[in-house]
Amino acid sequence: LGPQRQPPRRSLVTAGRASFLAAGGSLGSILRARLRRLRGLRGVSGCRAQEGAGQRSRAVLPGSFRFAPEDDQSWLPCLQSHGVVVLQKALQESEVDEAQELIWQWLEGFGSSSEGLAVCRRDAATWTMGDGRWPQDNDATGIVCVRGAGQCLAAWRVRGAETVQRAFAKIWEVEVEQLLTSMDGLILWRPWQQKPSAVSEAWKTRESWLHVDQNVSKRPGLESVQGLVTLTGAHPEHTGGFVCVPG
Repeated sequence: LGPQRQPPRRSLVTAGRASFLAAGGSLGSILRARLRRLRGLRGVSGCRAQEGAGQRSRAVLPGSFRFAPEDDQSWLPCLQSHGVVVLQKALQESEVDEAQELIWQWLEGFGSSSEGLAVCRRDAATWTMGDGRWPQDNDATGIVCVRGAGQCLAAWRVRGAETVQRAFAKIWEVEVEQLLTSMDGLILWRPWQQKPSAVSEAWKTRESWLHVDQNVSKRPGLESVQGLVTLTGAHPEHTGGFVCVPG
């Protein structure tokens, strides 16, 4: 992390549908350039926390971190100085709807319909991980990397969005055709407040797990940039979301 004159303050990114979050210094990037370049981008410590209404809220990332995607003259310096930036309305509403539909198609393709073990988007009682219908996440975080999540059509639809690719091309100062992508998965949170009473397994994810993805002592420069596109709204008290400590 960059030097702090005051104790670091955790900030939760509130975001509407289609907001794009970019965080520097992470090895698990969504898109990264072919050529590694060492720059002085400060590292970011982040986590994702799922919370419910009535719990204490964290400081919300202020509007000075939020920009229109085309305003790269403003958001690039912010990213380079603080290690995090939010690009609003990175996807069109139709693109968000398409990505959500592709996720449901991917989920409903699991299990065996003949055995009655398939996920049904209209029946929350089928959104169960214990019987193998809902994909297993990583240590109760909602991060799903199994069953080809990183290669599903929904993931590629978001990676291939024109605004997302242009943003990464601006960051790395390369052409879009020169970008490479890692095969990360999806983050799928089930609405634990609406969990059917007949379902006994826990749906709520871990509340907090602040961490740094890149070892800044061994890799002090900019190695990659991690991106996250939200396909649903995020609120500090109602849903939780991405939590970071700006540099």
